[in-house]
Amino acid sequence: MTEIAVRKSFPRAAESAGLARATMRRICDEIELTGEWREDVILMLSELATDATLHSTVDWLTVDVRTMYAMLDTGDGLTHVLLVGVQEVVPRATWSPYGYVQPLLPARRFVRGQGLGIVAQVVAGWPGGECGWLPGTGGPTSWFLASGVHPDLVTGTIAMHLIPLRGHRDENLLTAEMLDAPAEPAIPSPAESLGPVATLATEPLAAEA
Repeated sequence: MTEIAVRKSFPRAAESAGLARATMRRICDEIELTGEWREDVILMLSELATDATLHSTVDWLTVDVRTMYAMLDTGDGLTHVLLVGVQEVVPRATWSPYGYVQPLLPARRFVRGQGLGIVAQVVAGWPGGECGWLPGTGGPTSWFLASGVHPDLVTGTIAMHLIPLRGHRDENLLTAEMLDAPAEPAIPSPAESLGPVATLATEPLAAEA
């Protein structure tokens, strides 16, 4: 099965999202992806690139797009599979008199209405859609799988790249349902964990004779 892999790097700048969209449009033209699915993948890549541009502190972004066709469950034809990632490229560790200094990795951003939050909601409409966040030592990657078949049926190099992105126990997956989950309760401080503070009423000492 023919696969297409495109990897491009852009400086993190105001035009990064536009460059990413133009790249995805050319890929969609090449694989003849049209209609709502085409608009979905362009929107999702644009959201990831825009989010990194606005909220990350890195200098470079790398967009990795992999496409292939997969056989439908019915065996009646082929469907599109796209694996798209946006990596925030963190510089390598640098030497200092105190040893190697590793730059801090950007934190995960998964908020309703922006970036991965929008992607999680859009990709849920695909028969085999997934998205997530891979921390990565070279910089975190926000990614999505837009597929017409279940992810377990995807083969080839896309399947090999999807394994580390998802995590061995799917710990890197993010879903739209997670956006609606209640926030975890805050860990109580030691004083709070002891319950209410009891106070003892004291009587004034009787005056000595």
